[in-house]
Amino acid sequence: PTFSISSARSIDSQEELSPSAGGSVRVTGEVKEVQNGQRLILHDRGSTLQVDASSLIRPVNGVLPGVHVQAVGELEGPQLKARILRVLHNMDMALYEECLLLRRRVEAQYIDIPAPS
Repeated sequence: PTFSISSARSIDSQEELSPSAGGSVRVTGEVKEVQNGQRLILHDRGSTLQVDASSLIRPVNGVLPGVHVQAVGELEGPQLKARILRVLHNMDMALYEECLLLRRRVEAQYIDIPAPS
């Protein structure tokens, strides 16, 4: 059997997080707190997001506060139900954000996806 998962939309911490946006989302942020090995509190530029990590195959026990992570999953109310979580060791976040901005501009020009303001 085969299955497909649509690609996740990268969202910025400054964007409105609403379940009505639908689909998979990808967020990055610094871990501020790990609660019971099942929930992470991510922080990015003044915004905070709860990440439910209970569905992950690997526990988040090795993820400590201060580490930058990227989570992919679906928004369920005020939190992200993660299906993928990866630690971003030595990632240049400014360069990553610049690449995202360029990608969004190309998508807006050629794929008819609204560009960020």
